[in-house]
Amino acid sequence: MFFSLLYLIALIAIIIFTVLSIVAIIRDQPVTRWLMGLTAVAFIYVFLVAMSVWI
Repeated sequence: MFFSLLYLIALIAIIIFTVLSIVAIIRDQPVTRWLMGLTAVAFIYVFLVAMSVWI
């Protein structure tokens, strides 16, 4: 249950940050903060999975 919920939350966050990045590119705005958010979500997901496997 934990992994499926974690995966769902991470997937929704990745989709949101991807859409925000695309909108920023279309509007010719800086996209760095959205890409950093996307990277942070991915790293947090990998970190939580690694910690739960390690513990």
